[in-house]
Amino acid sequence: MNVLLTGASGLIGSQVANALRARNDRVISVTRGNAQTDQSVSWNPLDESPSEELFSAIEQCDAIIHLAGENIASGRWTRKRKHAIRESRIHGTQQIVAAINASPK
Repeated sequence: MNVLLTGASGLIGSQVANALRARNDRVISVTRGNAQTDQSVSWNPLDESPSEELFSAIEQCDAIIHLAGENIASGRWTRKRKHAIRESRIHGTQQIVAAINASPK
């Protein structure tokens, strides 16, 4: 299977990526930084709309695992922090859904 994985560099995402690769699945990692390999794409979940790279990657995939969002372990959960964690997941999910809906596949 071709699997698109957001949050692939995180604590859980890196383990998921390793498990998928161990069963010979192709993992396309989605990163907020510059894509370093042909098995990764750049995407900023805070942008207003999904990137062209994300659209293209989704068309190649059989499955999507969406784990990207604000790091939950990098600080105290203040009211402001909880809001940022929640919003990062909502907005990122909305972008993934928009890209899926726009995909002809």
